[in-house]
Amino acid sequence: MNSERLAALIILVGLALQLPSLGSGFFTDDYSHQLVLDGVFQNSTLRPWSLYDFGSFPQPGERTHEVGGVPWWTSPDWSVRFFRPLTSLTLWLDHALYGKRASGYHLSSLLWYAGLLVLLYFLYRQLRLPEPAPLLAVALFCAGGSTVFPVAWPANRNTLLEVFFTVASLLVLTRYRVWGRNRTLLAALSLAALGALSKASGITAFVIIALYLLIDTRGERRRWGLIAAAASLTLALGYLSTLATLGFGTHTLFYATPWKDTAEFAVRLAVLLPTGAVSLLGPFPLDLLFIFPRAVLPTALLSLSLLVPCIWLAWKHVSRHPSAGFLLGWTLLSLAPQAVAPLSDRLLFGASVGSAALLALFIRQTLIHPPHPPSRPVRTLAVAVLILAGPLSALSVLVQGLSSDQLVSEIRETILLTDVGPPALGQREVFLLQSPIQLAAFSAASTWAIETEDYGVRFWPMQFLGRSVRWSRIDETTFELESLGEPFLTGQFEKVFRTKPEPPPPGTRFQTALFTVQVIESDQTGVLRFRVRCPESLDTPRYRFLQALDGPWKRILPPDIGQSIDLPPAARLHPMLQ
Repeated sequence: MNSERLAALIILVGLALQLPSLGSGFFTDDYSHQLVLDGVFQNSTLRPWSLYDFGSFPQPGERTHEVGGVPWWTSPDWSVRFFRPLTSLTLWLDHALYGKRASGYHLSSLLWYAGLLVLLYFLYRQLRLPEPAPLLAVALFCAGGSTVFPVAWPANRNTLLEVFFTVASLLVLTRYRVWGRNRTLLAALSLAALGALSKASGITAFVIIALYLLIDTRGERRRWGLIAAAASLTLALGYLSTLATLGFGTHTLFYATPWKDTAEFAVRLAVLLPTGAVSLLGPFPLDLLFIFPRAVLPTALLSLSLLVPCIWLAWKHVSRHPSAGFLLGWTLLSLAPQAVAPLSDRLLFGASVGSAALLALFIRQTLIHPPHPPSRPVRTLAVAVLILAGPLSALSVLVQGLSSDQLVSEIRETILLTDVGPPALGQREVFLLQSPIQLAAFSAASTWAIETEDYGVRFWPMQFLGRSVRWSRIDETTFELESLGEPFLTGQFEKVFRTKPEPPPPGTRFQTALFTVQVIESDQTGVLRFRVRCPESLDTPRYRFLQALDGPWKRILPPDIGQSIDLPPAARLHPMLQ
């Protein structure tokens, strides 16, 4: 069987690993996108061509404020504004083709992924990886855990498109001997621009182009390479400056902008580099560190201690290849901007393009066609890498896809079984006193609206976690919630809407479209007790107070005036998530 047929077979297997996504439906941000694409919800920033620009803190009278689009604890200086018009346009096209049939969006992502794998194979060949390293590199890329969310989650298609156009730009650039320098450079920069229009971190493509030009140009091409590299870097800086000038970026604890939150970004990068590198070697999910943040520091230190000897043993076997330095640079450059976000496997998607090729080159040079017999430690390392990054990682991808499908279904079912009351009540106000999982409370409103087409419900999460709380009624229209466990506002997704690590002090007031909140008690870790004052009696049938005991939210009647009810911790919807 020739190389092209083997490549086709590997690509088909890689696509098969992603097939569980076809039936998973929409998830969290997908529902928000559907509200915009359906024309049900739009504000000053969210439009079909701008699905990721969530705007800033909504003011009274704005659409986001009136529907309760952000939770009560949102900081006044909060903003999350991403510029991803190309990704938005692909989702808009999907909506025109498939409506609200999620399977169509997943099919489109699979087609983009198939195209990426084809481009990867030809790029690896253009980089002159010796046979069968290009085939092995594509196989290792398909087996990486970083592929699950960019392919399976339509809202994360921005990452898939960013890498697609980055790979396409470099593939074009490697053809400059055939097409001519200037024409090739223009085409490569145009493709890199499409990557940046898919996701801001796509500007990495411009830097990777510059790196390639600086490494690949020799002799008479040196001057042209320097000029072209400078032009590419200038475009990257110009694009970033333009976005900053137009007000794009984030101000939230969840993301760490390098020029605003320099110290936090540096810490995240210091953690991502060793843990991400280990995750690229095998089935070691970074998402577990997001779920268990206390394990981050020891895992980073352990990863670093393992990496140093492994890199030392492996690098001398691959460093002589002309593309080794470029592939290492690709890996590091792709990792660096991802430190903006909390740890997740999907952050490694771009970096795995370079790491898969390096691993394939190492395996080829030590196990398949070694120029000289490797030492026993090197051979042992190569076998371990082949097993971990190959079949074990592929199995992990399949398991992650199936478990993600199950989790998405459970979240959706939990929301749809919520007791919101009959439409005859008119506008219903649903107070979520607890949640069995953060993502359920996070996406309850958009999921309910799209799946039921019942737009007469507003969801008001009091928290995103399932903390045990004491619910006390102060008077006819006022109640208090006191945490009997972990303080409020400490959950990972609760921090999405906060801009300062310090909790709001006692006396701080928040105003929503329905009620006011006053912080009564807090300490250095979070809010301990807060008071909610509503415009009507808590006993009005339009108000639905829900607790999370076991599975879906259940209605609970307010206590009598002066009385309290202790709600036990919510049972976790998923054994590893809260």
